Amino acid sequence: MAFLTFCGKIDQNLTEAFLVRFDNEALGSEEDMVWVGWQRAITLLGLRNLSEWAERHGYQEGLAIVNGEGPKAFYEDLAETECAPDDPSRFEKVHIGYFTEIDHELERVEFDREIEHPPMPNRYYAEPSTPVINLYRDVGRNDPCPCGSGKKAKQCCLVSSGV
Repeated sequence: MAFLTFCGKIDQNLTEAFLVRFDNEALGSEEDMVWVGWQRAITLLGLRNLSEWAERHGYQEGLAIVNGEGPKAFYEDLAETECAPDDPSRFEKVHIGYFTEIDHELERVEFDREIEHPPMPNRYYAEPSTPVINLYRDVGRNDPCPCGSGKKAKQCCLVSSGV
């Protein structure tokens, strides 16, 4: 998002509004690494007016901090952007930008081919399981309760099961 904003593909006012909304509505959990990207967007775009939000999130609440180095690194990155606002090299330093050669980009990614990774679960497909059996399907209100208590079903398990 920060890179596309820098390139003029996203209006900077929209990006700023999104960053403020993201904070105000707490769209990320406290331990979520998304806050690193949130803070990095502020430094890469030179949004000093949002530094108070980043400071509150990163340093007062103990959330993720850009580069893991604390406020000093945050303000150094912010100052670097302010000194050269049109220089895209700051994005290259953090490997953000357009792909030029996919082979080159994939070389940066480390694959451990010796580790056998389990397949990712598909949330739309569940393995077949044993069917659920409704113990109360054929039990009438005045029938003996299937739990064996000797009470009528309406005075025993049907009441607690919500059937």
